[in-house]
Amino acid sequence: MLSEATASSKSSHLELFLHNKRQADLQEQKLDIGQGKAESSQWKVKMDEVSFKVAMVRQHNEVSATKSDHEMVAYIPQMKACIDAKNGVANEETG
Repeated sequence: MLSEATASSKSSHLELFLHNKRQADLQEQKLDIGQGKAESSQWKVKMDEVSFKVAMVRQHNEVSATKSDHEMVAYIPQMKACIDAKNGVANEETG
C-alpha cells in the first residue's frame, strides 16, 4: 500500500511538472505572437505615415502652381511640414 502511494505521488509530481512545462511553452508562444503583432502594427503606422507624406507632396505639387506656400499653409496646416522639408528648414523635434 505504501509503494502504491509513493508511485501515485511520483506520478502526480511528474504530471504536474509536465503540465507546468506545457504552460510555460504556451506562454512563450503567446509572447512571440504578441511581439509579432506589435512589430507588424509598427510597420503599419510607418506605412500610413509615408502614405500621408506622399499625399501631401502630391497635393503641394498640384496647388503650388496657383498658390504661394503661405496661402497653402493657411488652407492646409499639415502642408507646413512638406513645405519646410522642401525649403530645407530643420525640423524642431530633430534639432
